Amino acid sequence: MRNRPYAAWAAALDQLEANVDELALWLETLGPHAAAEEVPEMAPPALLSGPWTVPDLPGPIPVEMVPRAQSIAVRQAAVRAALEGQRDHVRDHLRLARKVDGATGRPSRAAYLDLQA
Repeated sequence: MRNRPYAAWAAALDQLEANVDELALWLETLGPHAAAEEVPEMAPPALLSGPWTVPDLPGPIPVEMVPRAQSIAVRQAAVRAALEGQRDHVRDHLRLARKVDGATGRPSRAAYLDLQA
């Protein structure tokens, strides 16, 4: 029965690692100065699949898999930080776009009311 828990943990780590690889590659395509035509239109499936749920794994992680799990956790933290940086970057651009639009766009309602008409 030793193979079943090992295989289940290996599959779970494989999936986590694949998700991290996919997100890291996607973030690389964004880059800090990526031109609009270079940015992928769709986010990777790892971002679109909804929140991650903890798999039902048999028993604790096998000791020999702990270093791999720790390595994946470190990479996840780096990808999370990069995603947060991209989010903040987009938020700053949206904030600036709204300011520019507010300063140069037409008012969405009347600026004054003519009571003489």
